[in-house]
Amino acid sequence: DPEKSLEQPDLNAEYASGMGNRKVRWEVAASDGALGFAGIDTVQFDRAKKMRSNDVVHYLLVYADSLAEQPAELLIGSDDGCKVWLNGREIHKHDVTRALGFGQDRVTVKLKQGRNLLVMKVVNGGNPGGASLAIKADTPVELKVE
Repeated sequence: DPEKSLEQPDLNAEYASGMGNRKVRWEVAASDGALGFAGIDTVQFDRAKKMRSNDVVHYLLVYADSLAEQPAELLIGSDDGCKVWLNGREIHKHDVTRALGFGQDRVTVKLKQGRNLLVMKVVNGGNPGGASLAIKADTPVELKVE
């Protein structure tokens, strides 16, 4: 269960998928701007892996490197519901059925100077599915996957 180690996740770990004997693991997923904002189409990702795309959960991880300790606003989009952790602490949960949009949920957080770890759990009931994340802050924050 990825949620057991969200403060320092093991990016090489494998997890039972709930889809027979198939194991899943952390992988790099590219975002695109097809909807007019950067997002990840989880259905397209699943289909490329020949995996089921309905009634599934995805965990998305990104590092937010902040030049300063500062307040920031997370602009979260999800299709469907989501839960978000910052540096291992749950900061947001929204059980909802909706289409993906930009900044659907806005959460005020305090980023520490240096590396911050954001993990987002997205629960997709039916097609389509996806997630987006942006950060609004006074001092630049760079999003990285490694």
